[in-house]
Amino acid sequence: MDADRSADVVEFFCPECEHRWTREYEVVHGQLPSGYLYEFFRLNRLPVMSPYFQEGGLPCAQCGNRVTGTLLQRRLWQRHEEESG
Repeated sequence: MDADRSADVVEFFCPECEHRWTREYEVVHGQLPSGYLYEFFRLNRLPVMSPYFQEGGLPCAQCGNRVTGTLLQRRLWQRHEEESG
């Protein structure tokens, strides 16, 4: 299966206290032979949930409110062929 790797710069904005910050995620984007699209996210080399959904949102450092992110920039790294096991 083919996969693309990218660095996503994600912005977070807390509506409670108006604190704003960014994080850079490593993302693997791919498609299975069945047509299913997938994405895997890493933050600081650790697997994490997508920051674009509530489950993967980050807590605000100022008030603790959980915030989902917005994509600011995506830098593609490379395309490579995943080995099938």
